Amino acid sequence: MIAFIAFLSGCASFVSNSNFRPSTRHAIAGDAAKLKNDWPTVRTEYAAAVVCAEQEGRALTTLAEMYFEYGLSLAVLGEFTDAETSFLKALEIDKKTNGPIEADLTQLARINLDQRKYKEAVAYYDELLLILTKIPVDSARPASFMVILSEYSACLNGLGRSEAAKTIDALMARLQVENQYPEPIKKRIPYGNRTVGLPLPSHNVEIAEPEPAAAPAPMNFNVYIADQPARKRRLDLQALATQILIEIISKGRSNIIVIPTVSY
Repeated sequence: MIAFIAFLSGCASFVSNSNFRPSTRHAIAGDAAKLKNDWPTVRTEYAAAVVCAEQEGRALTTLAEMYFEYGLSLAVLGEFTDAETSFLKALEIDKKTNGPIEADLTQLARINLDQRKYKEAVAYYDELLLILTKIPVDSARPASFMVILSEYSACLNGLGRSEAAKTIDALMARLQVENQYPEPIKKRIPYGNRTVGLPLPSHNVEIAEPEPAAAPAPMNFNVYIADQPARKRRLDLQALATQILIEIISKGRSNIIVIPTVSY
């Protein structure tokens, strides 16, 4: 992973004349850069945020959030090895704290898909689908689920499992008709191909009030990004994910897609 040592000296001075912790200030700067689609700056600021958060002893949930955002910036810039390390760190923490591991799994699947590492990607998508059957239904966000299915189908095709991919494609077509989705599936831009200047979806940034520097309790700093895999937004429909499993099992095709047992 990119060395953080260069940021150590900056953490102490960054907080001068402010009640925000250094890690929070770097996170705010990173999110401001994200609004401008300035991903190199996002990467720099979140790299600093992670180091400062570790030094400050921030809550594990906060660390996971920052590791995730740092990994996202690395993925966008095509730095896949470091991105995977950061996402795995977020996943490790989220498993300990009952955090939103489905967001971590989505990103791990996608960075492998974008490198054409289909076997690794399918393993993450399999685990993700199992988790999506357990989370609350969010009927306002079916499109993201369809994108995940589309990516899953691409991975299966990449592995030569064309029949399994056709099953997913047929299911997607049926779900689009039954749920009256008005628009076609929106393809995301592969990581590593996004450049400064491309438009971002609308953002809704929620920032808590400044906390005293000596306060022991961590500040809640959550950033919600519409139509992007932000950690604090549950990915999608439990009902649709359940239909996938029912569809496969009811047709006696459980050998097509392997859904592994997930341990927490």
